[in-house]
Amino acid sequence: MLRSMKYQISQMKLEVLIQYFKENALNLNPAFQRGRVWTLKMRKSLLKNILQGKPLPAIFLYKEATGSRYSYIILDGKQRLESILLYVGDQREDLRIPAWTTYFFLKKDKDQAHFQAESNSVLKSLKDLTDEEMLQFRDYLLSTIEIDLSDGTSLEEIIQLFVDINQQGVQVKRFDIVKALSMKDPALLQVFNLIAMKQRRGEDMFYKLRKTVFGRVLRQLDIVKPGYDTMNQVDIMWEKLFELGLFVATSKHRKPVQILREFISRKAPKPKLTRKQIGILSNVFRFIATAYNDVAISQTRWATEQTHFYIFATALINEAKTNPILPQCYVSKLVQFDSLLNGDGLNTIDKQIRKKVRKYIELSAKQTTDAAKRDDREKLFTQIVKSL
Repeated sequence: MLRSMKYQISQMKLEVLIQYFKENALNLNPAFQRGRVWTLKMRKSLLKNILQGKPLPAIFLYKEATGSRYSYIILDGKQRLESILLYVGDQREDLRIPAWTTYFFLKKDKDQAHFQAESNSVLKSLKDLTDEEMLQFRDYLLSTIEIDLSDGTSLEEIIQLFVDINQQGVQVKRFDIVKALSMKDPALLQVFNLIAMKQRRGEDMFYKLRKTVFGRVLRQLDIVKPGYDTMNQVDIMWEKLFELGLFVATSKHRKPVQILREFISRKAPKPKLTRKQIGILSNVFRFIATAYNDVAISQTRWATEQTHFYIFATALINEAKTNPILPQCYVSKLVQFDSLLNGDGLNTIDKQIRKKVRKYIELSAKQTTDAAKRDDREKLFTQIVKSL
């Protein structure tokens, strides 16, 4: 139970919320928040509900004293508030947020501003609302839960509350918690800097991808490609590269959930990767990036599916620890191995290799992040590639 927090449940008129935006008193980007994940369709649906007077889930805020006044940090409700902010913008003189653009760095986000939402069966932007509709919009009551933190409240308590209440929409992921609890961890920041850099523009936080082999390789993964927002893409790549960085340092496979537990329970920051370990990781990713110049290889599951890419990468890491010149067999056999996983040509290969391929397929069917299974699959991968 979070005894060092006090809660005040109330309702806030939209025009009061908009005044907070005008006064720059709302922080939409605390460390544990994720990037922009709502589509324009979702934003329009939210504003339709507001214009129809339907209730929304409560917004969670916690406040911090800034001089003689409070500022409010969003614990839950970022996507909803951003949608309201984009709808209002600065298109009406009687209800405008002059500095709304400071909350959005990317042009594609700003381009969504002043969108239309359904009001009385007609699509309308804010400037198109009638006087009666505007009065209803101003008076719309947004449920809020204001959290007052005492001096004894820890960031861990705030994060736990965020996890507990985050039951709607896109849920918090393990790595979001790791980032928030370990914002200044040297190893975590070191890996982040291999793929991106943080930039703050106004009230918006933005990740800019670096032009490195790490980003080039990791962006091939299916779990990265669909990302709507660059920050979400970077977060996924960051998490996957951090797993590989830990493997370089320890030669030990982990479940992703183990990483979370280790970070929460640790008493000291994890040591940064050594120059030699960074060299190994860079060597492996350069090797993979060169392999992807072959279109056929770039379309195999070794390049696109996280489960198999992880095994491919860790097998190369183990090889690179003893031999910096990685053998070409790891590349030349990938397309054939990929076909075998589909069952193509499986009956034409040596019986012992066929047995190993089938075992690899079996271990890849479920519980793919299990550490023991990862270890077994990596050994099988190396044996199969060298035998083909």
